[in-house]
Amino acid sequence: GRPFFRSVDPGRHMFIDMGGLKQVFSRSKTYPQMVALGALDVAVVGNDALEGNPYADQVEVTERLPQVNPDGRAVRMVIAGLGGKIPTVPLLRVATPFPEWAQKVFGERGIPHTIFAVSGGTESLIHAGVADVIFDVVETGDTLAANRLKLIENVGTLDTCVIRRK
Repeated sequence: GRPFFRSVDPGRHMFIDMGGLKQVFSRSKTYPQMVALGALDVAVVGNDALEGNPYADQVEVTERLPQVNPDGRAVRMVIAGLGGKIPTVPLLRVATPFPEWAQKVFGERGIPHTIFAVSGGTESLIHAGVADVIFDVVETGDTLAANRLKLIENVGTLDTCVIRRK
């Protein structure tokens, strides 16, 4: 046992003191801000926490390791849908747990769109008629196949990054 610093709720431990090194537990999207503002010296985050993050330009990546699935294949960020291409619609409806990254990708392409930020079950929103495409992480592609969705585009790979303040 390592001693814990307790948060206001005694049942939720947010810090571990590791003999002079304090480990903080938080949502990955908050780490770039904590590092940029000097609350943390370094943090380990997925590059998805940096894409579209307003504090990303205030931190630098010092180490980058690719995230891989159990088969050794790269974990990817993809656009997927019922067809093999982005539908031509007046306003593309995009479901994603990564709204900042999706906003950046579709915005840079000049595609009129609206983002539905979700925290799970992304694939079901196309069949529910809420979204035209999804923007999500794919490890194996099994969930896409099970939901009869087709890969439209590999947008990038996911990496684990060590970041520090610039």
